[in-house]
Amino acid sequence: MNFYVRTASTAVTQGLLTGIWVGAGGLSPARRRLVRAGAVAGLAAAALVGTGAARTGASGRDVKRSPDEGWLDEAADLQEAVLHTDAELRGNAARQEIADARAAAELKIADEPPIDKRKLIATGVAFAISGGAIVGRRFLERRWLARLERQGHPHPYRALGVRMGAISGASALVSGLTNRN
Repeated sequence: MNFYVRTASTAVTQGLLTGIWVGAGGLSPARRRLVRAGAVAGLAAAALVGTGAARTGASGRDVKRSPDEGWLDEAADLQEAVLHTDAELRGNAARQEIADARAAAELKIADEPPIDKRKLIATGVAFAISGGAIVGRRFLERRWLARLERQGHPHPYRALGVRMGAISGASALVSGLTNRN
């Protein structure tokens, strides 16, 4: 799939889910849980359909619909692969122990690895930005909700869900476009 289409669809999905999640805040607890669970289930179903996991089995081949048409063959293939891998691992374990002993004898183990200060600073900055975004989002959410209720909006949580969904979708789009690999 094209990078831009995938990024845009991910951003739209993120925005919709955020909007649904926040918009459900004004419902009764039972309905709120039902709406949120439905959103999560819908996302899971869309992910299954999108990956094709519902059509293929563990081996990646198309799954047949009856035992006469291949379910048993696929189970036998899977069992054979597990047994073959187990035998290889036992043989490799003995060889690995010998190689580890030789490597330990040849290497001098340093007391402490060097610390890259640039990576440490970048990690700290990333954590600070992430934490600031979470706190800022929550602050903005509370402020907007109080303002909507104060102005007598008929459905303040729905309006807040639309706003937060738009912000979430926009930030997911920007993040996706900047993280291109």
